[in-house]
Amino acid sequence: MKTELSNNETASSQSGTTYLRSTVNNNILAEYDDGTKYAIAGKTMPLGKFSFTVDVQGDTGTASEISIKSTDLEGNKLAIAGNLLRVRVCNDGTLADSTNATIAAANGSAVADTITATKDLVLSSVAATAATGTLTISGVVIDGETVVINGRTYEFRTGKTTLSGDVSVDISADGTKSAGTLTMDTQPTAGDTVTIGATNYTWRTDGTADEAGEINLGADLAEAKTNFVAAVNGTDANNAANAQVTAAAFSGDDSVITAKYTGTQGDAIATTETFTAGTNVFDAATLGTTTPGVDVSATDAGDALVTALAGDASALVSGSNSTGTVTLTSAVTHADANAYTTTETMANGAFGAGTMSGGITVRNNTWKLALTDATEETVRLVIGPPPVGQGIVGDYSAEIDVLHETA
Repeated sequence: MKTELSNNETASSQSGTTYLRSTVNNNILAEYDDGTKYAIAGKTMPLGKFSFTVDVQGDTGTASEISIKSTDLEGNKLAIAGNLLRVRVCNDGTLADSTNATIAAANGSAVADTITATKDLVLSSVAATAATGTLTISGVVIDGETVVINGRTYEFRTGKTTLSGDVSVDISADGTKSAGTLTMDTQPTAGDTVTIGATNYTWRTDGTADEAGEINLGADLAEAKTNFVAAVNGTDANNAANAQVTAAAFSGDDSVITAKYTGTQGDAIATTETFTAGTNVFDAATLGTTTPGVDVSATDAGDALVTALAGDASALVSGSNSTGTVTLTSAVTHADANAYTTTETMANGAFGAGTMSGGITVRNNTWKLALTDATEETVRLVIGPPPVGQGIVGDYSAEIDVLHETA
């Protein structure tokens, strides 16, 4: 189906589109193409004209989107007082409400008043609207995953890694960190080893440990315990802190080894040993027996992202979250925000589109409507400043015929 304006062109010079101020009470004086003039009592408007364009082509039974714009006679923007415009859809050649066609506000315009439902409406001009985007989080979120909004990176963090993005999204308190226990009731023997995650530790004769991965035996079991905790936490002279875990001070013969990050991924951190003493052992070959890891939920991750956006002074958007569906809204109400890019590096998260959408720049001289007609026919759109009496030719300032047919 195609929707065509009469003469198949923008109707800036169609009948009834030129306006003059009358010298009597400053009323609108409308002038048709044939030179006929008529006054609209009590309504004033600067010298100007309307133009019509079809923005989106519909099909039979679906809407075509039409813009109406007011300009001065040189084509410059011309706002109407109150930014309100009455639009009526009529049968071809008449001012009777259309039998088949209907109209509705669209794309930034709104219905300010209803004279005849779906047939004769007062529309507000296009209002400024923020752009939006949607991130759907469908499952577990882990440390290091990112969301990027127009080049600004928001990184989910639970303590596993150093921040590499622009803004930290703290989810460290939202899950549970895996933990395991090392029992050591006998002083180790030189050459005994312990492996935690990707780091190997070797016990050395007391006073000889001088390289990363080496631990002094100490003078006795108590010193061996202290030296082990210091090596894992990076507080001795040889070792950097383990990248994956922390070690708690021994309580009796037990030291709890805890993952630095939340989630079940911590349950895979290896904990093995080759102690000579058979009673020096881990409670399992990986973390997770003392305390199983619990993943960060989609809802918690969404809430954390919204909080991070709110705390970021350079954020281009704000957010709201509903059980993992995060709606982003641009800080500016402008069509430019439709160009904001949205990407992610998440196993269980995805944006609905690569850019935000729906942003509209305010246009005080533009009205947008949707025209629907299941019938192939010509209808007439007539417009004028509200409020006006219904059904009188002089009430309307311009008119345009619209051909609505199957292509």
